[in-house]
Amino acid sequence: MFSASSFAFILIFLVLLPGLTAAVLGAILYAALSLIPARGWVKAGLVLGCASGGAVIFAAMGHGTTGGLASILAGVFLTLAWPLCILSPIVILAEKAEYAPCAGILTVVAALFCAAATGGLIQVLSITAFLGAGTSLFPPNILYLITFAIWAGIHIVLGAEFFLFVCLIKQRREKNLGERAAE
Repeated sequence: MFSASSFAFILIFLVLLPGLTAAVLGAILYAALSLIPARGWVKAGLVLGCASGGAVIFAAMGHGTTGGLASILAGVFLTLAWPLCILSPIVILAEKAEYAPCAGILTVVAALFCAAATGGLIQVLSITAFLGAGTSLFPPNILYLITFAIWAGIHIVLGAEFFLFVCLIKQRREKNLGERAAE
């Protein structure tokens, strides 16, 4: 048995499970986005528009604390917001010539999992708490939007970073396998 302050609890429930949830939902969203016949930047705009529109609605509802349908919609928004933010750079990078061959669903799932798990770890450690200093002057709804913008930016950077990292690992592996086959 472990308490809510134990390392195992933090690792499992605040880092790994959000990463796994984001990876599964993000893979489904990525597959759905793949069916849209548009450029990557259009898909990224659609994804970020949905996430930020959800944030505005969530803030206008009073953070989903009213109960009933509002709390259900708030839960759906919170579940989909971070995979949407993480996917925004991935749909753009997946079209680039140097990353297109390795931009399969497993690469996207790995990038989503790593970005969401790292974002969860950053949130648990409250590393970004200093970014909100002095914002207590704002009403709670505006404060939520500021916090959402900070976290969306962090997740966008993490998504791009891990996608590039996974693509480079995959390209290096294929290069090594090609060299071994040539020998």
